Amino acid sequence: MAKTGKESIPDKTIVDTFLEGKKTSTRKIYDFSLKRIARYLGADDYRHYPWQDLRNKDVINIRSWLSAHGESSYAAVTMAALKGVLEACYDNELIKDANDYLRAVKACKVEVDERPKPAAGRMLNADEIAALLKTCGKGPPTRGTRDAAIIMLLVGCGLRRAEITTLMMSDYDPESGKLLVRGKGGKQRTNYLVNGVAVAMTEWLKIRGDEPGPIFYVIYQSDRCLPRPISKMSVWEMLKNRGKEAGIKSFSSHDLRRTFISNMLPLTDLVTVSAWVGHSKPDVTLSYDRRNETRKIDAAGLLSIPFTPRDDEL
Repeated sequence: MAKTGKESIPDKTIVDTFLEGKKTSTRKIYDFSLKRIARYLGADDYRHYPWQDLRNKDVINIRSWLSAHGESSYAAVTMAALKGVLEACYDNELIKDANDYLRAVKACKVEVDERPKPAAGRMLNADEIAALLKTCGKGPPTRGTRDAAIIMLLVGCGLRRAEITTLMMSDYDPESGKLLVRGKGGKQRTNYLVNGVAVAMTEWLKIRGDEPGPIFYVIYQSDRCLPRPISKMSVWEMLKNRGKEAGIKSFSSHDLRRTFISNMLPLTDLVTVSAWVGHSKPDVTLSYDRRNETRKIDAAGLLSIPFTPRDDEL
């Protein structure tokens, strides 16, 4: 039983008072943050911890500990939870001295590092892609031909790993190269297989045959096909093994999607690229762009503004 104002409410602690009325998502974050602080302070029961006893020096120690064990943004959220509890303590007269309260909440402030963080993922260069595909030309031919077609779809059409697993023979028209792709949330889009992507698919279908069913089969160790769809995990493992064999830097299947988008953006408009990869918002597509600083240098070179230096001798 804890005091909250002038009366005592059974089983309701100051933490409950602080969290009351907040959104579920915010409540969960603050709840977790307070648990973590309490554990640091040596308490198992964060709800009944005497938060009102914390003073300026205690808060400074907590802030220093958080800053040393995580990003400043996370520390800021955690300290916001602590500040909220201290405010609830003061509002409910658990902290009597205003100076103690003001000094404690002032120490809760965390300077957030607002410098832009490196974007997640990376873009594979042409040599890395060539090395990856070269591995498919070695070893069992059925597996190699299938894997090459999958890699080409990922890097040449920007498909997601999950989308590879749901492709059916009825989704592809070899004559036009039209491919129906089932994306997130049941959304469908149309891609077109051309150039090397179309060739890789043709080579795979020569082995697979034209029987109805999934385009990409599971393959036994004996290099024989099992007519059931390849799984997302199998695609992940295949890319990991091919990358290791090629001796290239670690990458994810989504990095191949980033590579496709980064390569396409200089060639066509943003709306077209967004539609191709199944993004409803062009801003999302832009976030996949992993071209380096040379594109800015190249773009700057396209702008020509005449300038004549002053000549003080005239």
